[in-house]
Amino acid sequence: MDSKLLTIMQTMEEYLEAAGYGCGYSKKSINKFQKISTKFLNNIKKCKNENDFEKASIKYIKKLNLLNSKCDYELIETDQRELIVDMIFDVGAKHNFMFEDDFTDIHREW
Repeated sequence: MDSKLLTIMQTMEEYLEAAGYGCGYSKKSINKFQKISTKFLNNIKKCKNENDFEKASIKYIKKLNLLNSKCDYELIETDQRELIVDMIFDVGAKHNFMFEDDFTDIHREW
């Protein structure tokens, strides 16, 4: 599993433990986040160019938007947002997909 993905999930779990019952999400939500993210990371292997990568990333972001809305917008906070965006661009760079601008910003609701 990607180390950034593990870090993101750890921060989610830490907040869940600290917030307790009042948290807008559960362990099940974190597992759903992991499933969506793992699928995204696997799909990147099929991307042939930057355009394919951008489309796959936008699809991933939209799925995260939906998941986060179901969690009262608490699953993805500032720390997670920064880590997720870093993960997207790091995995893109590993596949030689480079971007000058953050194309994710206009699609994110978190």
